[in-house]
Amino acid sequence: MSGDTKEYDEGYGKLPKVTRLKKGRPGNPKERSKGAKGVNDSMKRELEAKITVREGNHETRISNAEALPSGSRLVR
Repeated sequence: MSGDTKEYDEGYGKLPKVTRLKKGRPGNPKERSKGAKGVNDSMKRELEAKITVREGNHETRISNAEALPSGSRLVR
């Protein structure tokens, strides 16, 4: 090895070029994407969305979670 005069771009702290990460490719390709938040976050966002509820002649804006028990008096 002492007779080698080739310069290698690998060694301690320098991975071989073949195994390095490619540009534009994630380090862990099977992980969750940035846009996918999961079922719990989707459900929470949907329940927090505001809708209009009519009681007689009076209309009120409340969240979907508040409107769930009230049933048929919904106006969209």
